Amino acid sequence: MRTYEAVFVLDESKFDDAGDALAKEVEQNIEQLGGRVRKKTAMGRRPFSRPMKKKNAGIYWDFIFDMESSNVDSLEGIYRLNDAVLRTGIFLYEGPTPENNEKTADERR
Repeated sequence: MRTYEAVFVLDESKFDDAGDALAKEVEQNIEQLGGRVRKKTAMGRRPFSRPMKKKNAGIYWDFIFDMESSNVDSLEGIYRLNDAVLRTGIFLYEGPTPENNEKTADERR
């Protein structure tokens, strides 16, 4: 398994809960595809430098997870046609070990 980082940009007009429900769904889909979430972080609402799909801001979520490389395209495909997700980026993770970082959004609550 390799470690990946995924950033999801959500349409803020589609969520009342800052995207918490979709974040749980993403976590479940990662686990269903044989992966393990190491860290998830709510990055909050951020304005865009230029409009994206006629929107001026979005809600950002960051996930660090382990998964077989053959399943990454399946994960991205699940959200490609979801109109609540404005943009998705999945990259190989090259940062410090997530277990050594600060607490996740869920742990801070």
